[in-house]
Amino acid sequence: MFVKLLIHLTDARSAEDGSFCCLQGSRKANFPWFPETTSFSACPAVTKENFPSLDTTPAATGDAIPLDEALFHGTRPKSTGPERLVLAFSYAPAFVTDWAEIDIDSEDIAKIGHY
Repeated sequence: MFVKLLIHLTDARSAEDGSFCCLQGSRKANFPWFPETTSFSACPAVTKENFPSLDTTPAATGDAIPLDEALFHGTRPKSTGPERLVLAFSYAPAFVTDWAEIDIDSEDIAKIGHY
């Protein structure tokens, strides 16, 4: 029920440009990717060697990539030229969201949306 649209404002035509990547078929997976007891540092690196279905999607300025909440996705590390700029539009019906009301005057980062 949550959808996102990524619109590229700069080129990301190769893995070195920090292009979008995802695990093919992951949106249909009905199991956790890593055991809940596994610490983040103990999880395998998300690389082509560990996840053969890892796919890099090159994009030119103006290209749009739609995705849903179930897709295991991210970006490749950027090692070239200027910064990568992407405009992200997200939508979810109000009853789906798990966002908490924030207190922008609080010193506690958990209360201002960082948790």
